[in-house]
Amino acid sequence: MRKIILGLGLLVALGSCNKHQMPNETVINQIEEPVGLEEDSLNINSERTSNDVEPIPVTQEEETKTEQWTEVYTFKGSGMKKSPTFELTGSEARIKYKYESQHSGMGMFAVYIVDEGKDIMKQGGIPEVMSTEEKDESESFIQKSAGRYYLNVNCIGKWKVTVEELR
Repeated sequence: MRKIILGLGLLVALGSCNKHQMPNETVINQIEEPVGLEEDSLNINSERTSNDVEPIPVTQEEETKTEQWTEVYTFKGSGMKKSPTFELTGSEARIKYKYESQHSGMGMFAVYIVDEGKDIMKQGGIPEVMSTEEKDESESFIQKSAGRYYLNVNCIGKWKVTVEELR
């Protein structure tokens, strides 16, 4: 008589050895002869071909789950302005900006992303973007956790700032 024993996650066929059963082993079944455990039926020595694996179909819903840059807020104006609050989810984010100074040969542009309820004039802050070029158009990645924020923009001239998140 043979016993099939499951021990440590392996299915092992052992001869009749009731005295040698190890702790944590569970006797699954007692049978006279192992059924279906011939080497040929397990394909132990056979090689797999690409035809052995069926591709998993991708549903239309999974195809549309591709993340893309999504506009969270756009703010434009001139001079120094504060925006209404907007919300970030904590995923990858960036700001895109464009400005042009009203003075030839010099400029000043700074964008702060400030936690709701804080004021950089009272608590200070470090700008996400700062430039002294006459004009510029670029983007900068930002690292902000999920929360509510507002933009504080300071520029000599006209500007536009867009906050985007990967969603």
